[in-house]
Amino acid sequence: AGSVLVDQARELTGRVGDLRQEMVDRLPTSLSNAILRGNAPLDPSRVATSVMSAGRLVVGGAIVGILILILTLYLLIEGRQTYTWLVAYAPPAYRDRVHLTACEAEQAIRGYVIGNVATSIFATVVVFVALTLMHVPASLLLAVLAGIFDFVPVLGFICSSVPAVLLALSKGPVIALAVAAVYGGYHLVENYYVG
Repeated sequence: AGSVLVDQARELTGRVGDLRQEMVDRLPTSLSNAILRGNAPLDPSRVATSVMSAGRLVVGGAIVGILILILTLYLLIEGRQTYTWLVAYAPPAYRDRVHLTACEAEQAIRGYVIGNVATSIFATVVVFVALTLMHVPASLLLAVLAGIFDFVPVLGFICSSVPAVLLALSKGPVIALAVAAVYGGYHLVENYYVG
Protein backbone atom coordinates (compact mmCIF):
# COMPACT_ATOMS: atom_id res chain seq x y z
CA ALA A 1 0.00 0.00 0.00
CA GLY A 2 2.93 2.35 0.72
CA SER A 3 4.34 2.10 -2.81
CA VAL A 4 0.85 2.63 -4.27
CA LEU A 5 0.49 5.85 -2.24
CA VAL A 6 3.93 7.03 -3.38
CA ASP A 7 3.05 6.28 -7.02
CA GLN A 8 -0.25 8.12 -6.68
CA ALA A 9 1.46 11.09 -5.02
CA ARG A 10 3.89 11.26 -7.97
CA GLU A 11 0.99 11.03 -10.40
CA LEU A 12 -0.84 13.77 -8.52
CA THR A 13 2.13 16.15 -8.60
CA GLY A 14 2.67 15.37 -12.27
CA ARG A 15 -0.93 16.25 -13.10
CA VAL A 16 -0.96 19.58 -11.24
CA GLY A 17 0.73 21.46 -14.09
CA ASP A 18 -1.51 19.84 -16.71
CA LEU A 19 -4.59 20.60 -14.64
CA ARG A 20 -3.55 24.23 -14.19
CA GLN A 21 -2.97 24.66 -17.93
CA GLU A 22 -6.31 23.04 -18.72
CA MET A 23 -8.09 25.36 -16.29
CA VAL A 24 -6.35 28.42 -17.77
CA ASP A 25 -7.35 27.27 -21.29
CA ARG A 26 -11.02 27.09 -20.25
CA LEU A 27 -11.07 30.60 -18.76
CA PRO A 28 -12.10 33.69 -20.73
CA THR A 29 -9.18 35.19 -22.67
CA SER A 30 -8.89 38.34 -20.54
CA LEU A 31 -8.75 36.33 -17.31
CA SER A 32 -6.28 33.77 -18.66
CA ASN A 33 -4.00 36.57 -19.91
CA ALA A 34 -4.02 38.12 -16.42
CA ILE A 35 -3.08 34.76 -14.90
CA LEU A 36 -0.34 34.10 -17.45
CA ARG A 37 1.13 37.58 -16.88
CA GLY A 38 1.43 36.51 -13.25
CA ASN A 39 4.07 34.02 -14.44
CA ALA A 40 6.62 36.78 -14.99
CA PRO A 41 10.15 36.10 -13.71
CA LEU A 42 10.23 36.00 -9.96
CA ASP A 43 12.20 38.38 -7.80
CA PRO A 44 14.92 36.26 -6.10
CA SER A 45 14.65 38.21 -2.85
CA ARG A 46 10.92 37.48 -2.64
CA VAL A 47 11.54 33.82 -3.36
CA ALA A 48 14.21 33.68 -0.64
CA THR A 49 11.89 35.38 1.84
CA SER A 50 9.08 32.96 1.01
CA VAL A 51 11.40 29.97 1.35
CA MET A 52 12.67 31.23 4.71
CA SER A 53 9.12 31.76 5.96
CA ALA A 54 8.08 28.31 4.80
CA GLY A 55 11.18 26.83 6.41
CA ARG A 56 10.41 28.51 9.73
CA LEU A 57 6.86 27.24 9.55
CA VAL A 58 8.01 23.67 8.86
CA VAL A 59 10.63 23.76 11.64
CA GLY A 60 8.10 25.23 14.08
CA GLY A 61 5.57 22.56 13.16
CA ALA A 62 8.18 19.83 13.55
CA ILE A 63 9.17 21.13 17.00
CA VAL A 64 5.53 21.25 18.13
CA GLY A 65 4.98 17.73 16.76
CA ILE A 66 8.04 16.40 18.60
CA LEU A 67 6.94 18.06 21.85
CA ILE A 68 3.46 16.56 21.50
CA LEU A 69 5.00 13.14 20.86
CA ILE A 70 7.27 13.44 23.91
CA LEU A 71 4.39 14.59 26.13
CA THR A 72 2.18 11.77 24.84
CA LEU A 73 4.86 9.15 25.51
CA TYR A 74 5.48 10.59 28.96
CA LEU A 75 1.80 10.46 29.84
CA LEU A 76 1.50 6.92 28.49
CA ILE A 77 4.40 5.78 30.65
CA GLU A 78 3.91 7.94 33.75
CA GLY A 79 0.21 8.82 33.43
CA ARG A 80 -1.00 7.22 36.67
CA GLN A 81 1.78 8.73 38.75
CA THR A 82 1.20 12.16 37.21
CA TYR A 83 -2.54 11.89 37.85
CA THR A 84 -1.95 10.91 41.50
CA TRP A 85 0.49 13.78 41.91
CA LEU A 86 -2.00 16.30 40.45
CA VAL A 87 -4.92 15.04 42.58
CA ALA A 88 -2.75 15.46 45.69
CA TYR A 89 -2.93 19.23 45.08
CA ALA A 90 -6.71 19.23 45.46
CA PRO A 91 -7.99 19.85 49.02
CA PRO A 92 -8.68 16.51 50.76
CA ALA A 93 -12.43 17.24 50.96
CA TYR A 94 -12.64 17.57 47.14
CA ARG A 95 -10.38 14.69 46.04
CA ASP A 96 -13.26 12.24 45.56
CA ARG A 97 -15.09 14.80 43.40
CA VAL A 98 -11.92 15.50 41.39
CA HIS A 99 -11.44 11.75 40.85
CA LEU A 100 -15.06 11.30 39.76
CA THR A 101 -14.79 14.24 37.34
CA ALA A 102 -11.55 12.85 35.91
CA CYS A 103 -13.13 9.41 35.36
CA GLU A 104 -16.12 10.96 33.57
CA ALA A 105 -13.83 13.12 31.45
CA GLU A 106 -11.75 10.06 30.54
CA GLN A 107 -14.88 8.22 29.35
CA ALA A 108 -16.04 11.24 27.32
CA ILE A 109 -12.63 11.68 25.70
CA ARG A 110 -12.35 7.96 24.94
CA GLY A 111 -15.79 8.01 23.29
CA TYR A 112 -14.87 11.10 21.27
CA VAL A 113 -11.60 9.55 20.03
CA ILE A 114 -13.24 6.22 19.16
CA GLY A 115 -16.01 8.05 17.30
CA ASN A 116 -13.49 10.16 15.37
CA VAL A 117 -11.44 7.12 14.41
CA ALA A 118 -14.59 5.28 13.26
CA THR A 119 -15.83 8.19 11.13
CA SER A 120 -12.35 8.67 9.64
CA ILE A 121 -12.17 5.02 8.63
CA PHE A 122 -15.67 5.27 7.19
CA ALA A 123 -14.73 8.47 5.28
CA THR A 124 -11.67 6.73 3.84
CA VAL A 125 -13.73 3.77 2.64
CA VAL A 126 -16.56 5.88 1.19
CA VAL A 127 -14.21 8.22 -0.66
CA PHE A 128 -12.04 5.37 -1.96
CA VAL A 129 -15.01 3.41 -3.28
CA ALA A 130 -16.67 6.48 -4.83
CA LEU A 131 -13.52 7.83 -6.48
CA THR A 132 -12.51 4.39 -7.73
CA LEU A 133 -15.94 3.86 -9.31
CA MET A 134 -15.65 7.27 -11.00
CA HIS A 135 -12.06 6.51 -12.14
CA VAL A 136 -10.63 9.62 -10.47
CA PRO A 137 -6.81 9.55 -10.48
CA ALA A 138 -5.01 8.93 -7.16
CA SER A 139 -8.18 7.65 -5.48
CA LEU A 140 -6.29 5.81 -2.72
CA LEU A 141 -4.21 8.88 -1.85
CA LEU A 142 -7.29 11.11 -1.85
CA ALA A 143 -9.14 8.59 0.35
CA VAL A 144 -6.28 8.53 2.87
CA LEU A 145 -6.27 12.34 2.89
CA ALA A 146 -10.03 12.33 3.47
CA GLY A 147 -9.57 9.99 6.44
CA ILE A 148 -6.79 12.10 7.95
CA PHE A 149 -8.55 15.42 7.37
CA ASP A 150 -11.77 14.00 8.81
CA PHE A 151 -10.22 14.58 12.25
CA VAL A 152 -10.21 18.35 11.58
CA PRO A 153 -13.66 19.95 11.93
CA VAL A 154 -14.93 22.08 8.98
CA LEU A 155 -11.53 22.87 7.43
CA GLY A 156 -10.75 19.16 7.06
CA PHE A 157 -13.72 18.76 4.74
CA ILE A 158 -12.52 21.65 2.57
CA CYS A 159 -8.88 20.50 2.56
CA SER A 160 -9.82 16.98 1.48
CA SER A 161 -12.53 17.82 -1.05
CA VAL A 162 -10.78 20.56 -3.05
CA PRO A 163 -7.93 18.35 -4.39
CA ALA A 164 -10.41 15.59 -5.22
CA VAL A 165 -12.69 17.93 -7.16
CA LEU A 166 -9.73 19.48 -8.99
CA LEU A 167 -8.42 16.06 -10.00
CA ALA A 168 -11.90 14.98 -11.02
CA LEU A 169 -11.96 17.92 -13.44
CA SER A 170 -9.43 15.99 -15.51
CA LYS A 171 -12.24 13.48 -16.14
CA GLY A 172 -14.77 16.19 -16.94
CA PRO A 173 -17.08 18.64 -15.19
CA VAL A 174 -19.79 16.02 -14.61
CA ILE A 175 -17.36 13.80 -12.68
CA ALA A 176 -16.13 16.84 -10.73
CA LEU A 177 -19.70 17.68 -9.73
CA ALA A 178 -20.31 14.05 -8.78
CA VAL A 179 -17.18 14.06 -6.59
CA ALA A 180 -18.29 17.32 -4.96
CA ALA A 181 -21.69 15.73 -4.33
CA VAL A 182 -20.08 12.65 -2.75
CA TYR A 183 -17.96 14.79 -0.42
CA GLY A 184 -20.85 17.12 0.42
CA GLY A 185 -23.27 14.24 0.96
CA TYR A 186 -20.85 12.37 3.17
CA HIS A 187 -20.16 15.54 5.16
CA LEU A 188 -23.89 16.09 5.74
CA VAL A 189 -24.51 12.47 6.73
CA GLU A 190 -21.55 12.46 9.12
CA ASN A 191 -22.52 15.75 10.77
CA TYR A 192 -26.25 15.22 11.09
CA TYR A 193 -26.74 11.46 11.36
CA VAL A 194 -23.46 9.87 12.49
CA GLY A 195 -21.88 12.64 14.61
